[in-house]
Amino acid sequence: MKLFFMILFFGKEILLTSSPVDITNEWLILNLEKQISAINSGATLNVQLSPNDPIMSKLQTLDDPFDGLVKNFPNETIEAILIDTNNDEVKFQSGSFSISDFTFQRSDSVRIKLLDRTGVLLNRKFKTLKIKSEIPLENVKIGWKNYSQ
Repeated sequence: MKLFFMILFFGKEILLTSSPVDITNEWLILNLEKQISAINSGATLNVQLSPNDPIMSKLQTLDDPFDGLVKNFPNETIEAILIDTNNDEVKFQSGSFSISDFTFQRSDSVRIKLLDRTGVLLNRKFKTLKIKSEIPLENVKIGWKNYSQ
């Protein structure tokens, strides 16, 4: 019951990038303006694809856009590391997707979810994000959702 109220009152999703960024096979390092933390172990980093990305027009033509995402972004294509205030690292990798608008016109229509691979998210404050991708991504936004239901 406590977790329910924690999510209800403190659960949120925030953008970590104030403007779109490009992610390549080189580490992109973001010093976070405000430290972030997780309410539960289901917290995710979310890469929001640009509506102008060529993959979006491909997805519109598919009967199963999720299948198209899986083929274009296999698991572990994107890797991220959150660094806490003690300089300890937590590794995230791409592993799932969400689609909120099947017209693919909104800036948050498609999200690639990066999942924690360590299981040690709780009771930590994160100050830095490092992220890279085997497939170059242009004009994406990066968000943090501090819980999972």
